[in-house]
Amino acid sequence: MSCRGSPEVLGSVTAERRGSWVVVTASCELDLGTVQALRSAGNQAIQLGDDQPRIAVNLTTVELIDSACLGLLIGLRRKVNQRDGRLVVLTNERIDQIFDATGTSSLFERTDTLPPFDNDRP
Repeated sequence: MSCRGSPEVLGSVTAERRGSWVVVTASCELDLGTVQALRSAGNQAIQLGDDQPRIAVNLTTVELIDSACLGLLIGLRRKVNQRDGRLVVLTNERIDQIFDATGTSSLFERTDTLPPFDNDRP
């Protein structure tokens, strides 16, 4: 599903606080046409997070992620790590294949379910 050219492009990637987590959800292909939306959602996630942010990036409905957006995810990971936070990425088989093919699999904590949205920090 491509969001390119759609008037809802900026709405295709959202960030919202759920308990002690911030969830970034993408619902379209992540490519040059949506890189700004991903950047905005990542920045919003950092702002919504605590001093040690916990961010879950939900890519379960995404079929494509290009190098620009992959670079943004790596940058988000770096920002979260600098704050001693936690970043998890929810993936599907296609995104796992892309991570494997690009050698970025080991950079991300991957899961197939959202973490519990409790208000307590471990």
